[in-house]
Amino acid sequence: MVETFKSKPQNIAIYIGPHLRECHFEVREDVESLFKDYKEFIIKRDGKIFINLQGVIKEQLKKEGVNEKNIEGRGECTFDESKYFSFRRDKPQNVESMIAYIGLIK
Repeated sequence: MVETFKSKPQNIAIYIGPHLRECHFEVREDVESLFKDYKEFIIKRDGKIFINLQGVIKEQLKKEGVNEKNIEGRGECTFDESKYFSFRRDKPQNVESMIAYIGLIK
C-alpha cells in the first residue's frame, strides 16, 4: 500500500482475523528458528514450542511504521472455532482455503 498507493504507514489500519493462536500453533525447533528475531513471542511449555503469531505480526507492522493503535485483532483461534477451516484440526485430504480483503478508503 505504501509503494502502490503512497499510503503513509501511520494512516494504515490493520485488522488481524481469526488464525491459529499460540494455544495450538506448536512448532518444531526448525520452525522456531524462523522466529529468532521475535523471541518474546515464542512460548515454551511442557517441552513444546508455541508461537504467538499475532504478536509477531503486530511487531512487524510496528517496525514498518504502522501505529499500534491502528492494529486490531480477534481473539478467535481457527483450531478452537469449528466455523473456521483449520488444517491442523481437520487434517483434510484436500486443502481448503480462506480469503482476506484489503480495502482503500479515499
